[in-house]
Amino acid sequence: MDLIHAITKAENQNDAVYNIFKVLKSASPSKVWKHYNELKDKAPLTSIRRSMTTLTNKGKLIKTFETTHGIYGKPEFIWKING
Repeated sequence: MDLIHAITKAENQNDAVYNIFKVLKSASPSKVWKHYNELKDKAPLTSIRRSMTTLTNKGKLIKTFETTHGIYGKPEFIWKING
């Protein structure tokens, strides 16, 4: 599944974020936000973070202890797909 198809076929934001993880396998909120905004709707970073939290609570994503620098220069945790 390529990234464009994964994002555009999703019916809602949570599905789109999950589909991004299906392709990327792991990412920070800023990386997901960048791909989401390039290919779907324009969404604030906080909405992407909310989707990632929702997917984590459902057991679809796992928050790791790895960090990277986000779009604002602050450290962000990296999530990965569960499974």
